[in-house]
Amino acid sequence: MYVDWWGQILGQLLQPTFFYSTVLALAAMLCSTLLVRINHTIGSRGRSVMYVLPLLVPLAITCLFPPQLYLHGGMLSLGPGPESFGPGGGLETNVLSYAGMAMVVGLVLAYASLVLSRFVGNRITRKLMRVVDMGADDFPELQADVSALAVEMGVAMPRIGLVEDLRPNAFTFGSGKHTTVVFSLGILDLLDREELRAVAAHELAHVRNGDVDFKRISQALMWLSFFNPAAHLAIRAARREREKYADETARQFLEEKDTLLRAIEKVNAFIEGTSRKRGLIASVGLSFSLSIAERTSLLSDHPSFTDRTRSYRGERAHAPLPRAACIALSVAVIASLAVAVVSVGDVHSAIMHDILPGALGHMPGFDPSMVHSYHLRSDIALTHVGNVTVMPHPIAMSVE
Repeated sequence: MYVDWWGQILGQLLQPTFFYSTVLALAAMLCSTLLVRINHTIGSRGRSVMYVLPLLVPLAITCLFPPQLYLHGGMLSLGPGPESFGPGGGLETNVLSYAGMAMVVGLVLAYASLVLSRFVGNRITRKLMRVVDMGADDFPELQADVSALAVEMGVAMPRIGLVEDLRPNAFTFGSGKHTTVVFSLGILDLLDREELRAVAAHELAHVRNGDVDFKRISQALMWLSFFNPAAHLAIRAARREREKYADETARQFLEEKDTLLRAIEKVNAFIEGTSRKRGLIASVGLSFSLSIAERTSLLSDHPSFTDRTRSYRGERAHAPLPRAACIALSVAVIASLAVAVVSVGDVHSAIMHDILPGALGHMPGFDPSMVHSYHLRSDIALTHVGNVTVMPHPIAMSVE
């Protein structure tokens, strides 16, 4: 029997693990964004965490209710594919769950991202960026400044790398004793010693703040929900906050506070005046380094210079709300999230029993009298729409 494509899409999207993880993550992201916007008491570090926390929801739901791929006689399991049941093997009861498959792919991508970044990320970055270590006689003043800053900021002395790139850039990759701070020939030529020292302080602030590990974990969470555009936006917003946090940390160790802003302004001005293309690796989020030079956009890892300057100087675009108002609105937002979590099950049931049958109702040959529902137990309902069986727990469709 012909099954309406819209009904098929709804049936797949209503698979329990996929539905609950996606809807609850979106609700949590919305609430986190509101909290960040209305509560000025949350600093850059806290804001970055707030953006990432909602992406733990899909991970938790996936661990509690593993995604399934096939329907076997009314129950989902990781099966080898469609099988025949009954005398003569004439009835196929397996239905491929595309939503479940997407979540399994997300798990694989997340695990691969963690493994690659942890064990071979340094080598990949070093090879792709063509990083070479500075010799003892190369740029001795810069190496002395980096060494002094490392001691002052309480981090292990990193390796100092160099890339033969005329574009101004500096970036950090690796963690712990394997950290490398890299400068391009372009930035060494563009900035003076004090400005280079400020840039070095910013890069070492990433080390001090554990931003490489933060990026590694957040990137894995992003890949887990790769099919959710909001996840990509949330992670980028979190990284922009980490950049501002690194600026604020570096500021504490600079004698002339505006030196870092002057250096960033020079780098941005140079980049805006030249053509700079993002590589494929960076575009798809596979880079394992933290770079100071990158164009600003909604998908950028860096805030705009105006936003960065405002944050660096402790200024705000608008007058902050009174503290009491911040607390009251924050409580209201959290309460709204709690209501959404409690109500999502009812929303799911309403879609299953009201919207989905209607979506299937305009199939060729559909007979409304063939629509009926019955409960297997309090939390499982089967809905029959013509020859289509819709199973909300787990949600799937089988054509009989």
